[in-house]
Amino acid sequence: MFMWAKARPEAEATGGAVIKAGYRGFAPDATVVGDAASVAAAFQEYADMGYTDIIIRNLVSEQERALACIARLTEVKALMKITNIETLLVDAGWRPWIFVKMETDAGIRLG
Repeated sequence: MFMWAKARPEAEATGGAVIKAGYRGFAPDATVVGDAASVAAAFQEYADMGYTDIIIRNLVSEQERALACIARLTEVKALMKITNIETLLVDAGWRPWIFVKMETDAGIRLG
C-alpha cells in the first residue's frame, strides 16, 4: 500500500495518520509512504531483495487524493525506469476500483 504526495511531509501527515489508525490491520512496516523519490527507493529495495510483485493500494479514500497519487506514478516511473504502466478499471457495483500495474526494467511488477 502506498500514499505519496508532492512533498514527503504532506505524504507522512496524511498517510501516517491512516497507518496510526490501524489501516485494515496491516503492520506499519508493510506500507510505503512518502514523496516520489522515497517511494521509488522503497520499491527498488524490494526488487533488490528479490521481490517480483508489489500490490499497490491507496491509503486514502478521498477520490481527489487517490487520483493524485495514481497520477504521480509518472514521477516514480522516471526514477525507477518503469517499462510499462497499465490502468485497470473494475466496476465493483457500488463503487469503481482503479488498479495500476507497472513493470520495471529490474523485473519487478507493481500493481
